[in-house]
Amino acid sequence: KLNLHSSSVVREANYSNSTLTVTLQNGTTYAYQDVPSTVVEEFVNAPSVGKFFVQRIKKFYSSKL
Repeated sequence: KLNLHSSSVVREANYSNSTLTVTLQNGTTYAYQDVPSTVVEEFVNAPSVGKFFVQRIKKFYSSKL
């Protein structure tokens, strides 16, 4: 489980084997594949986790429910 800043968008996230699993505040969970660890590190350290998620992860990596 990743230690994230409080977010109105993201409830929690986990990272394993290049897959970033993100659970949103509404309970929906997505698994984003082939996410580099450098992007995950930026995600964890972002001042706005939700904004980073929408702008840098959701739009660029394929997901599955």
